[in-house]
Amino acid sequence: MSILLIRDTMRHDVKNGNAEMKRDVVSLEGEAKEYSVKKYSIWEKAHLALLSSFMSGLVAGLAGFGGGVTDTTTMILLGVPTHIAVGTSELAMTLTNIAGVIAHGLLKNIDLGYAIPLTIGTIFGAQLGCFVVKRIKERNLKILISSVAFIFGIRMMFFLFF
Repeated sequence: MSILLIRDTMRHDVKNGNAEMKRDVVSLEGEAKEYSVKKYSIWEKAHLALLSSFMSGLVAGLAGFGGGVTDTTTMILLGVPTHIAVGTSELAMTLTNIAGVIAHGLLKNIDLGYAIPLTIGTIFGAQLGCFVVKRIKERNLKILISSVAFIFGIRMMFFLFF
């Protein structure tokens, strides 16, 4: 998926006349920018969603890191602006993490000696990340996300075979 994102980033953005959804986004500088999500048939959406969900689970299960990379990449490839895809992915991960914390808390699987410092670090890291991402241009953010996805993919393959 990172290769698709890199390829998509290097091409010029072309407006899709068959847009399914159009929205306006106002940047920090006050510039209004219209974006549209590419139109796919219901079967194409289902296949893409199933593939993305499968990859998220595979990445999380094999490599031990979250599937947000695949979710964000899928949204970007569908035409969602990078900043919105990142925020949407963060919201989805927050909700699934809350469910995981509740389940593991009920099973008493949480070691507070690790959980409390990790939670504090996550809260501060998320705030810093939101602060920084607002100041990064969309193209540079796409390149950063695709690079991280590529590195994670190489890392996952390395540990799978070695």
